[in-house]
Amino acid sequence: MKFTRTMMGVFLAILMLISIVGCSNKESSDNASNKKDAVSKVTIEVTQNNGESKVEKKTVEIKGKETLLDVMKKNFKIEDNKGFITSINGVKQDTKENKYWLFDVNGTPAVKGANETELKNGDKVKWDLHAAS
Repeated sequence: MKFTRTMMGVFLAILMLISIVGCSNKESSDNASNKKDAVSKVTIEVTQNNGESKVEKKTVEIKGKETLLDVMKKNFKIEDNKGFITSINGVKQDTKENKYWLFDVNGTPAVKGANETELKNGDKVKWDLHAAS
């Protein structure tokens, strides 16, 4: 009789442990899924001549991890060459005059192309067409 009670106690303890572990794993996977599908907002401003001429400014929504190139293609009329944007809304860079579309994210000049720059919630991207120094 004592053996049966002990076995019943062990069985119930194992069952409770399985229930707790199962619930915590489901919650973790739900949180990971929500983060992946979370909607974020970024602001994109497009100017010319070191900000002298405003072209357009938009706050747009992104889902999960998106590159700047993906976001630009969805929200602006652009042309690109191997991930580097060459035209935004019909305003083209001019290589003869050494004028290129350059961008910064949160005030930091880009060190890679728009196709490699991943955006996150709250980022502020500024594009400017000006002579490269």
